[in-house]
Order: sequence, then C-alpha cells, then structure tokens
Amino acid sequence: MSRNTQYFPFAGGVNSDTPSLSIPAGSLINSTNYEASSNGGYRRIDGFERYDGRTAPSSINVFDYDTTALYTAAVETLRGAISLVPGEGNILGVWRYNNITYAFRNKVGGADAGMYESTVGGWVEVVTGITLNPGGRYEFINANYGGHASTMMMYGVDGANKGFQFDGTTYTEVSTGMTVDTPAHLHKYKNHLWYSFTGGSLQYSSLGIPTTWLALTGAAELGIGDEITGFRDVAGDSFVVVCRNSTHIVSGTPGAADFNVSIYSDTAGALEWTIQRLAYPVYLDDNGVLELRSVQSYGDFQTATLSQNISKILAPLISSATASMISRSKNQYRLYFSNGTGMVFTFSGNKLAGIMPVNYGKTVKCCCNGVDSNGDEALFFGSDDGYVYQLDAGYSFDGEEVNAWIRPSFNHFKSPEHVKRFFKIVLEIDADETSDLAFLPVFDYGDPNQPDAFEGILNVSGGGSSWDEENWEAFYYDGAIISSAYGYLDAVGKNFSLLIRSELTYEKPHTIQGAIVHFSQRGLKR
Repeated sequence: MSRNTQYFPFAGGVNSDTPSLSIPAGSLINSTNYEASSNGGYRRIDGFERYDGRTAPSSINVFDYDTTALYTAAVETLRGAISLVPGEGNILGVWRYNNITYAFRNKVGGADAGMYESTVGGWVEVVTGITLNPGGRYEFINANYGGHASTMMMYGVDGANKGFQFDGTTYTEVSTGMTVDTPAHLHKYKNHLWYSFTGGSLQYSSLGIPTTWLALTGAAELGIGDEITGFRDVAGDSFVVVCRNSTHIVSGTPGAADFNVSIYSDTAGALEWTIQRLAYPVYLDDNGVLELRSVQSYGDFQTATLSQNISKILAPLISSATASMISRSKNQYRLYFSNGTGMVFTFSGNKLAGIMPVNYGKTVKCCCNGVDSNGDEALFFGSDDGYVYQLDAGYSFDGEEVNAWIRPSFNHFKSPEHVKRFFKIVLEIDADETSDLAFLPVFDYGDPNQPDAFEGILNVSGGGSSWDEENWEAFYYDGAIISSAYGYLDAVGKNFSLLIRSELTYEKPHTIQGAIVHFSQRGLKR
C-alpha cells in the first residue's frame, strides 16, 4: 500500500472546547510554557531572572567561556548577588520610570510600607517623607502635564494611601479633599488626572494641574454607580471605565459640563487588575476574556469574546486572577492567576493568533511594561517571595529549567473512520542551536489497547497519556542548525496526536512550525 505524507502547520493555540473531530490539525489540546507566534508556529517562551539593578545574569555571553560549567558558574554567581526587595510579604507594586525600576513592599513588622529603587548596588529605599500605610496594591502611570521633557512624572495610587506624584527625587502626596482619600485606580485624559474611589466615584483634577482638586479650577466628580476596576483609552477620543459588573465610556472636553459618561453595558464588566490595551482594550469578565472594539461610527463599540476556545480551562481560574500585562514587542496580552499559572494571548495584527497557558513556578502579584535605557521593551513582575523578576530575559526560570510541552489535537487526516499505519513524524523547527526534544505518540484518543508505537527503539505503549520517563523518545536532527527533527513510528490507529516536551535551562528558545506525518491509509474501522 502506498505511503502518504501530510503536512499541517502548528497554529491556533489551545482549543479545549471545540468537538474532537472539528479541531483544526495543528491546534492544541493543551500546553505549558509555549506561546503562539504571531507569524505562526509555537515558540518555547523566554525565561525570566531576578532583578535589582545589578548586572543581569543573562548579560553573560556563553562564547566568552571555554566550558559550559564555567559559563554556568559565572551566570549563577551574578544571580546569587541579586537581592530581595527589603521587607516582608508580597511585592505590592512594580513600575518603570526614567530608566529605573521601582518596587513597593511592606517593611519588616508590617506596620508601614516602603518604596525602593533599583541601583547598580541593589535596592535602595526612596525617602518619601511620609509614612506609607501597608498592604495596598499599587497602580501607576507616567504622564506629562507640563509640556516639557523634564516634566514627565510618575503617578501612583494603591487604595491604602493618598495618590502621589514622583519626579525621581521628590515624592508629593496628591490631596483630593476626600474624607477617605485613598484612590485605587488612575488615568490621564484631556490633561486631567483621573482617580477612582470606593462606591463608584470617578473624579478628576484641575486642568493641567494634577496636584490640585478644586472645583473652582475645573476639578469635579462623576458618579458611575458601580465599583470601578480600571481605565483604558479607546478609539474615538474616549476612555473606558470598567466596573465589576458594568462598562462605561467617558468622552468630551475639559470642564464638568462637557464630560459625558455613557453606559456601554450594564451586565459585563472586568475583574480588577485585568484590563490592558493593545489595539483595543482587553479584559477579563466573569464569562471570559473580552475585547472592546470601536466600529466605524464615532463613539460606537462592540465586544468580541476572545477566550471561547479555552473556556473549560479558564472558567475555574477566573475568580483567582491576580495581574495582567502586555508585551508590545510580541503583540501579547498576558493574564495571571494565584496558582502560578497564566494565559498568553498572542495577536497577529488585530486578529487573535492563539492562547497558550504558562506556568512560571512563581505567583505574579503585580507586573508592568516599560523600556530600558536603549528604548527596548522591559517587562517586570513582583512575586510573593519578595523578588522582582525581569520577564523575557535569559533562557531559564531564574536558574531553573523551563518545563515546556505541547499536545496537538488528534489528527484524523481527513478520514476519521479509516485506519492508518504511521511510520514517521518530522517537525519543522526554527532554532539557533540544537534543542533536546522528546516525544510520545498517542493514537485513537489514547486507547490503552494500542500496540507499541516505536520501531525497535523503545518498548513504549502508544496509547494513553503516560508521562513516565521510559515512555519518551528523543528526536533526531538533520544538522547543528535545526531545520527539521524526526522520529520513527510503528503503529496503527484512526487518529494521531503527539506529546512534545522540552526541558532546558540555558538553551535558546525554539519555534516548532509544523509537522509532516508519514502514513498509509487502510480500510474502514469495523
């Protein structure tokens, strides 16, 4: 019987909800620590490393060392010198301003909190001149109300203290006149500084003077009627106010009489700390991840649901969301949960390319997107262990291996009831160096009665989803710079899936672009 080959690209990300026979070949049943590439394929994610302003472990060049052992020792020496943010408990906030990373954490004893800046010698406390109440959750913006490069300031709120303005030297409290003056969220719009307060109170400062909140100079309050959970700009010269159970659009010109608040939805809102913006605002609602898109008519919007393919995976996590961020360089929205997992939404242009789970082995309590001194993107997160980490830096998880795997959907090769004999699997891979990958073939939706799958290499059951070490086989590669990796099979089944695993520490990430399967088709399953 003639042998067939069929290529299918890896694209689409995880799809846990579509019926088995309808899932596109190349989509995934599940995965960990791979990300959808905006250009197609699945890329093992970058690493992260602890940060305090000292020399980064990832700055070391492997080619400067004669052996891997010497290189590893040099990397770990730098890592060991990087310190925790002083204090105890979670990192309460992390932000990037004027090429410096700032972090907030409760001081030892928990009576107050401290503000710290990264330096070449590690974390140094910033003298604020006031006692900061502990336990807040910080949110920040960098904004310029003065019109000169030197008047770009850092603004922050935390729900436990007055808001503040910081110019790199002087920490200035912003007093609004509220009896309980502890704003939770902030935004800049029409040259006003906007705050949210408990009870759905939306307030803005005097025009062009973010530290002044007097009605005589243009400050005012707008009632929303629902607990505000965040702000983001939208198209059409407006901004969105998301609440726990509703969504509102603010538009207009400076002056209390000219700002208009219109309700967009009285049923859908956003969980706190989940709203971000790429092309459009993206946020987590009780029913999944939503995208608020503008339509051609000025001021009109529509909502697109992004997470329908992973609702089974996402549903039990929604109430435990802890933080979110974007990566502009990768066109990604990243959403994190209290159990240490996350979801990475990758876009190609304005279209969703795929959703992929991640697990850093760390709980992301807060995070931020900034730039480094070269103008390149710099991503940070604060965890419950007291460290600030830089994301997409280095290849390891702060010195630990990256345990990554993907499981493509069961491919029936356009004939779901025909039996096939499988001979070979070839992966098309984009990598800078040889990567160690292992694979475990699975047939007939994991039927445990399937015969051994490998051809004279290992005694392996092709069925089921066993993760025992002896069940895995290594791919062979066709060169030092990988263009393809292949493995041999000897099994019969109606459909075929493949667990692919990567456990690497210092190797560069790779992208698996697609697969070629060699098989012959037999008769109908009886």
